[in-house]
Amino acid sequence: MNRKNYLKILLIISPLLAIVILALLIKKFFLPTPYETQKTIEITNAQLEQTTGVEFNPKPLETPTPAQEHRAILIEFCPINEKNFSIDFSFKQNKFIIELKPPTKENYKKFMDWFQNSGFEDIPPENFVFSNYQP
Repeated sequence: MNRKNYLKILLIISPLLAIVILALLIKKFFLPTPYETQKTIEITNAQLEQTTGVEFNPKPLETPTPAQEHRAILIEFCPINEKNFSIDFSFKQNKFIIELKPPTKENYKKFMDWFQNSGFEDIPPENFVFSNYQP
């Protein structure tokens, strides 16, 4: 090829190349990309102070009574199997189930002695059910 042909090709390609470069620059600087936002979000103090409408007023935790503490401790120890009786806790009934071994009358007294001397005497009697004895 001669020099004139190169010059013609260069004159044709140069403007096309300039148009492509110009189009890329316009796209980059003047057209927003899909992930860019043009909006400015302003957060005011009023927006930060909005609530659900429910007043938050936490109450202090109640201190458990000795009876409640002892009841919880006895539940943790269950089931208890002694020589003369057994104690289990029924979550369904929310009570302690006491089963006395024969002779039940004598073992009831032994259970009551154990109960008074084991530190659980402040648990109310209505928390106990005897499965095989009527006191």
